[in-house]
Amino acid sequence: MVRTLVGHGADVEVTVPGSILYNAISAACLGSEARTMFFILSKGASAELADPISGRVPLHFAAPNGTVNFEALLLYYTGDMMIADNGGKNCLHWAAQFGNAMTVDFIVQDERGKAGTVCGTRR
Repeated sequence: MVRTLVGHGADVEVTVPGSILYNAISAACLGSEARTMFFILSKGASAELADPISGRVPLHFAAPNGTVNFEALLLYYTGDMMIADNGGKNCLHWAAQFGNAMTVDFIVQDERGKAGTVCGTRR
């Protein structure tokens, strides 16, 4: 469906400040597969664009949805993985709130065994 919409001119960069799902990539992080996220990002969506009202970035939506989407988005996200939204919640908080233990584990301990992930120094 996303490919059809984009093929008919839908703009993946459109933002709706203050809405629950601020932009297309945030919506994809929350409820789509990684391939949909990659497609939207390849069409120009920003992995780093924060909602000016909530302060949530796409990573905040990906964290509760599973490690696949979270890790996929990290390929495009170059900012601090532990950036907080305007309510003070970061990816770790969002993953824990929604019971995503695998993402919590990924954030707390880098899969390659390196320390420092929680401080945002994963890469």
